[in-house]
Amino acid sequence: MRLVFQPIWSWPTVIIAIVLLVAMVLVTYPPRIRHLPPFFRRLLLGLRLLAAVVLTLAMLRPALQHRQPDTDKPVLFIVGDASRSMGTKDGPGSISRRQQVLKLLAEVDSQIKALSETIEIRYFNFADKLTGTEKLTDIADGDQTAIGAVLDELLTETRSERVVGVVFMSDGAQRAHSTNDADPRDRARRLGQNRVPVFAVGFGGSGLADTGVDIAVESLLVAPVVFENKLVHVDATIRARGADGRQLQVQLVVEDRTGKLHTQPGVMVTPNKESNTTPRLSPTVKSDSQLIPVQLSFVPQFAGEYKIGVKVTPVDRELLTANNEQVTIIKVRTGGIRVAYFDQPLRAEQKWIRDVNNSENIQLDFQPIRIRLKNRLEHIDADLFQPGRYDAYIIGDVPARFFEKQEKNLLDELAARVNEGAGLLMTGGLHTFSPGGYAENEAFVDLLPVVLSKFDRRGDNELDLTQQYDKQMKMMPTAEGLRHFVMLLDSPEAANRKLWESLPALQGANKLQHKENDLSDVLAKAETGEPLLIGRFEGPRVMAFAADTTFLWYLGGKEEAHQRFWRQMILWLTGNEQGDSNVWVRIDPRNLSPKQPVAFTFGAKDEDNKPIPNAKFEVTVYDPEGKEYKVPARKSGNQNISEFRDTDKPGDYWVHVQAEYRVVENGKEKTLKPEGWSRFIVEDRDLEMDNPAADFELLKDIALSTGGSFIQPEEFSSFLKDKADQKIDDSVSKLRQISLWDNWTFLLSFVVLMSAEWFVRKRRGLV
Repeated sequence: MRLVFQPIWSWPTVIIAIVLLVAMVLVTYPPRIRHLPPFFRRLLLGLRLLAAVVLTLAMLRPALQHRQPDTDKPVLFIVGDASRSMGTKDGPGSISRRQQVLKLLAEVDSQIKALSETIEIRYFNFADKLTGTEKLTDIADGDQTAIGAVLDELLTETRSERVVGVVFMSDGAQRAHSTNDADPRDRARRLGQNRVPVFAVGFGGSGLADTGVDIAVESLLVAPVVFENKLVHVDATIRARGADGRQLQVQLVVEDRTGKLHTQPGVMVTPNKESNTTPRLSPTVKSDSQLIPVQLSFVPQFAGEYKIGVKVTPVDRELLTANNEQVTIIKVRTGGIRVAYFDQPLRAEQKWIRDVNNSENIQLDFQPIRIRLKNRLEHIDADLFQPGRYDAYIIGDVPARFFEKQEKNLLDELAARVNEGAGLLMTGGLHTFSPGGYAENEAFVDLLPVVLSKFDRRGDNELDLTQQYDKQMKMMPTAEGLRHFVMLLDSPEAANRKLWESLPALQGANKLQHKENDLSDVLAKAETGEPLLIGRFEGPRVMAFAADTTFLWYLGGKEEAHQRFWRQMILWLTGNEQGDSNVWVRIDPRNLSPKQPVAFTFGAKDEDNKPIPNAKFEVTVYDPEGKEYKVPARKSGNQNISEFRDTDKPGDYWVHVQAEYRVVENGKEKTLKPEGWSRFIVEDRDLEMDNPAADFELLKDIALSTGGSFIQPEEFSSFLKDKADQKIDDSVSKLRQISLWDNWTFLLSFVVLMSAEWFVRKRRGLV
């Protein structure tokens, strides 16, 4: 037996703390009691010092350790998979995997009994959790196979035992809900660090003997927000097992919500085939088991939030058909803002401008123009300039000749679209404005709010750096700019100006000359006075922006300001700066497994598209049977969040958010109660049996990570023989530790000392 200390900090730190504690008592306490008789002075100082000693012991954490021989038997765990996939009958003679386990254990029963004389044998079943049992039976009814979570439980079981190994009998496929989906390989490494080897015995195969043919929609990928009357691409992966040579019928299905109210799902129908759409495909399975990618498309005709899916018609001898269809939810927006953006693909600026596509109501189509291609011009599709095709056009660092040398002059077409109401923005660059040759087109000259000169045009391979500012330029709003929607990055005005001052400087700009008339104004200048952003406000909405390095704002940590500037630029160009007042609800992910929790964020915004911070929310979730659940809303930073866990039933779940806030209109205060709806889906898929194929690679990785080995069933008898022949180390001892501080008597002594001191001080009038 020996005394050990386990200080709460490092030894130097603890010693310094103890010295300071005792010094503080000896220096500060005696002057306060010097007027007392000697007996009471010594008594109070002694009590205070004893309390300090108790605190010192608490910091040192003393304990008595006693080592003694370990006479207990070492332990071997035999763990059997009892999930439903173990009922798959793909073994010899069409017996199930679980029956294979029992048959194997029966064959080696005599060896196990002999081994139990020197090693204790313990049996466990597992599916979603570990359960001790006297013996394994043929029951395999677990709804999931949570191998990672089970390995975690095994680690806890083995910590107080001398374990010689864990025999892990399973098909090796992890099939667990998200709340139980711990990484098996990570948990196996922890077992290995604790010297607990896992000997994995694999059972099963492809699972075909039990299920026959199986066709499943493995994955579904579609943009969550699309636009009305715009082509939508849908990518899916079909998993085909046991269907070699068969032709599959794959079709796109879309929810018909005609006459349906919220909380009422619609009927899934195949959309009509239109030009450029692909609502149906008929791929042929070329091998016995494979993944088949399919690409479908359709054009949504109506705005709203509805389901879209991919469905495969069941084939002969297919028993499991619940996985033949997979659906998700998309939001189709009315009047989505469509923008065509022409620029060089290697320019840094275009990459960050294109991030505005993350906005729900903006679809920016990038048209890459490679101006350095030899002997030919990049072809620009004239259909891009059809009336009504786009709401705005952005021209980056692209010379005018790319628009002129086509079958028809596309700059004339562009000017016509802008005069009809489309917005136009030209940004800075070496090949824009006058150096790019845009002064040659009179219709274009009339549109831009800057002076263009034909004499500044340069040849195909010529650059005129005299038309550029080569210096850092801090962009600041003018007096007019501070009141303009595009430049309002914050409010009130003082905060907006401060935010602009905090943005990183731009690197250079084009030299622009403002047209002095009543149709346009300068919204932003450099600190040294050079005009940077000039807008036209009468007639067509047109902007001339001298800079092309706003991406420096994004890289400088001002991502939100950068995106707000470009989003508001596009909203203004298209006349959508007013926005619409509503309640929004976002759910991610939209597709869940049964019992998987889901979180959603929500909020309210005003007519200027700014959040309403003082709004109160009431959240209600309706399950597929129409049952209501009131869900509490909570704040997390600037977001409103709710979480819902009652997702047992498959089907459609509807989320209703009711907001309440006060506004002042015409000097009168009134209460508004807008509402928002959204939806998510709990999939009707059998997690355990959807793909019952065994996964021996996972079992091998687990065994390797723990220092064990992967064992074929026919090798199990040899494994037991090796264990029986293995010499048991009798020199192993147990270490018993008795804590001298972490107990009630230690705490009581400290309380008694402090109470006694307080009592004496009270009696002597010091309290």
